[in-house]
Amino acid sequence: MWRWLLLTCLLLAGLAPGALAQGVSQQTDYLAAELDDAQLTERLARATRLSDELTPLGAIRAGNGTDIPVWRGGLRMPPLGYLAIGQPHIDPFADETELLRLSADNLSDYRYFVTPGLQALLERYPGSAYLSVYPSHRTAAAPDTVYEQTYKNVIRTETSRDGSGFYYAWGGIPFPLPDNGQQVIWNHLASWRGEQLQARWREIQVSGEQQHVINWRVQEDYPYYFQRDRCLLPLAHCEPDRRNGRSKRKDLTLFQRQWSAVGQGLLRTTHQLELREGVEHSYRRQQGGWPDSWNTDLRSADDVSLFSGSPQQYHWMLLGKRELYIPYNNYRFEALADAVLLQPGHLASAALRFEKHRVWVVDGTLKKGATNPYSKRVYYVDEDSWQIALADFYGADGQLQRLGLALLKSFYELPAVLPAATVIHDLDTGSYSVTGLESGQAGMRRFDQAVEGITVDID
Repeated sequence: MWRWLLLTCLLLAGLAPGALAQGVSQQTDYLAAELDDAQLTERLARATRLSDELTPLGAIRAGNGTDIPVWRGGLRMPPLGYLAIGQPHIDPFADETELLRLSADNLSDYRYFVTPGLQALLERYPGSAYLSVYPSHRTAAAPDTVYEQTYKNVIRTETSRDGSGFYYAWGGIPFPLPDNGQQVIWNHLASWRGEQLQARWREIQVSGEQQHVINWRVQEDYPYYFQRDRCLLPLAHCEPDRRNGRSKRKDLTLFQRQWSAVGQGLLRTTHQLELREGVEHSYRRQQGGWPDSWNTDLRSADDVSLFSGSPQQYHWMLLGKRELYIPYNNYRFEALADAVLLQPGHLASAALRFEKHRVWVVDGTLKKGATNPYSKRVYYVDEDSWQIALADFYGADGQLQRLGLALLKSFYELPAVLPAATVIHDLDTGSYSVTGLESGQAGMRRFDQAVEGITVDID
């Protein structure tokens, strides 16, 4: 009995801001009963780090003493003048001035803070491409409920036997204290994006002076953050499996995505963990495909948010953390006309904002027998939000082929740091694709409305 009292007290004492709902320990205690005293003590000690030297989502709370500040809670409230959810965002940092302009001319002085893909882009376009570096602001935040569930996930999350998935986690980051690269990738896939999304946005593919536009109607659903009635834990309310005395575990869906383009088909993607009657593996189900139109080989369904595919195709190696210049707090580009923003070879450099932040670096090498256009993916994952900020994609020949950028900003109405748009550059051809440009007032992202036309399978 003392173990359950200790667990409950520590959970209540160590949480981020906010209080647990009634029955807080119910979903954590049962799993703890399957741990021995040493395991329970070790996990509790790890969990308390989220209220001490780490942020509630697992980032280093302290700054670096120079150009990365201390995390002080992120941007949790909209700025004055923001009217309502679904309205254009106000840039909280519009009055700031550029600290550094980094180009091919001075790249050698800052190379350590620039990814290989960005270096290649700057060197390919020495006369026009540069990084505008601004003061760093750690705006990443999440609701208290996400912090609370992330804290509990440290104690209750288990990795499946084959390492391909996880179970017992929901409602927060599954591995806020990651031990390997695959756990970082799972954190990205299960990162906080709200519970649902509706939007209309454009994808524009640029090749030299040519442009091709696809208008997407986007509906996304994130059951991992609201499907609390699933039998993810063997609790009394779950239907028992009389054959073996265990409770049935139903499927856990991380996200469901439905993108439709008028006259160009429909893409439906479901990323699901199948945790049913002892079956422990993840799978990704896709119906339809990207429109068979101009230059669609610039990206695939895996490249949404720079990675939304199955982690099982790759061997993931965690290379540690680095301080890098990454796209962050990007609001300015959204107000620009296409003629100004879309330049041959790259987006207008003056429209993008880069800041120095700490990132997890994860190297993914394609498994033998697996099929994918990229033999290797290197991801740079923002430590504060678990969003992939930059990506280097390597072709079958092992050479750097493409660069991916997520133009991150704070959606302070949630709150969450998410991509305002994603860009994929083909470093060989000079073509690029930018996805997520909003289609006027009707295209504003809405996180406060139920998503129609998407169903959740719980067979």
